[in-house]
Amino acid sequence: MPLFSRKKKTTETTRTRRAPRKPSMSDVTSTVGHVKSASSPKLVGPQEEVSKILEGDVVEMRKITPSPTPVVMAKPDIVQKSPTSMPNTQPIKPIEPSMPPQKAGEAMFLTPKPQMPLTRELNQSWFGRRAVVAIGAAVILLGLAVSFVWWNASMTITVVPKRAEFDLGEKGIMLTVPAEELSSSLVKRGEGESLESKTFNEKARGTIIIFNKFSAASQSLVTNTRFETPEGKIYRLQKGVVVPGMSAGKPSSIEAVIIADQPGPSYNIGLTDFTIPGFKGSTKFEKFYGRSKTEMTGGASGEGKVIGAKEAQELLSKLEGEMLVELQKQFESTIPEGMRIFKDTIDYKTISKITDPTVGSKSDKFFAEVRGETKTLGIKEEIYQEMLAKALFKDGYRERAYRLDQNSSITIGTVVFDYQKKEVKIPLTGGAVFVGVIPTEELAQKTLALDEYEKLTDVFASYPGISKVEATFRPSFIKKIPSDPSRLKIEVGR
Repeated sequence: MPLFSRKKKTTETTRTRRAPRKPSMSDVTSTVGHVKSASSPKLVGPQEEVSKILEGDVVEMRKITPSPTPVVMAKPDIVQKSPTSMPNTQPIKPIEPSMPPQKAGEAMFLTPKPQMPLTRELNQSWFGRRAVVAIGAAVILLGLAVSFVWWNASMTITVVPKRAEFDLGEKGIMLTVPAEELSSSLVKRGEGESLESKTFNEKARGTIIIFNKFSAASQSLVTNTRFETPEGKIYRLQKGVVVPGMSAGKPSSIEAVIIADQPGPSYNIGLTDFTIPGFKGSTKFEKFYGRSKTEMTGGASGEGKVIGAKEAQELLSKLEGEMLVELQKQFESTIPEGMRIFKDTIDYKTISKITDPTVGSKSDKFFAEVRGETKTLGIKEEIYQEMLAKALFKDGYRERAYRLDQNSSITIGTVVFDYQKKEVKIPLTGGAVFVGVIPTEELAQKTLALDEYEKLTDVFASYPGISKVEATFRPSFIKKIPSDPSRLKIEVGR
């Protein structure tokens, strides 16, 4: 911005600030100005005016005497004085206060700007404070970045397990392993329809309990001894029995089968009490009696449907097939995890097949039931592998240090079960491959407990199944064990 501005025959008020450089005496025309103050004016000469400009005062200029040799700038009416046009500076006497006012265009009056001046020292202080703030912020950000990297540093440990291969030879080895008995049972029921018709004359029958409250002496009852219901129906003892005597004042009893005296459905009755008509008129009549254990059933006469052997056998065979399939699924679903079984040795068998009523009985429908069970000996996979490893590694084996690899080519022969001793003898041939066991969780806990990563060697050296260990740090320049478990990762390599 030009230091001065000028227009012809007019008075212009211009505000200027201290120029980027200190102006020289040749940049200022010889003018006389009046410095106005808030109280009384003070006249100053050109040297004092220049002195104020050099000190940074902001002044108001009202007229500038044109230079003999102006230099025209880019904007109209703005000129810059040439240093060669500057008149010789001479001391100017101060204008007395009693002098009459100057005419327009003859003098320049300087008035101090009411704003606070901006000094070089203030500018330097302002820039200095900004520099200090910027440096402080940078230090804080750097500290935060370092802290973030430090606390988020991670560690990955790659563990390579050992491998051991064994040839079992043609003869192989016989391994005896403790076993557990596994069993399961299932009942399958169904309903059938009678197809055969028959003319029959059947008597009802059932079981009763005969009581002796008479004496300590026993009482014999012969075959066909009569038993009578309160309704007067007679049933006869199918086979003779001896009713034991009382014991310690308590009645004795015995079970027996009775058959209706006449055929027909009218003798099919429910539970009831029986008297013995043969003791009627004696003291034994009230002391010997019978009581139903089952209902009296099977009485029939005339023509009707009976349960045929063909339909009964068809239903039982169907139920048996379904039972065996379901029994196998049920058994396999109950095998505990980690248990090895030998499928060729599992025996699924049927233990009973019945119909109700029995074949030949009068009935329009009947029920059939088939019951099956299975059992075998199973061995725990962990125990099997441990015993095989002990047999192959011999004295140099440490418990649970190795596991059997899936790629082993072991052939299992015919196993022998001993249910009494609960053990299985297993003949083995082929080749066995064992790999070291890497307990990653256990290793992670022991690693996190260390205060220096250099001590890792002592931890991993105590595991005989480990072949090689590699530690990777991220970032690589921070070699420390992370305190956060999520920042530690243990991988099993090959």
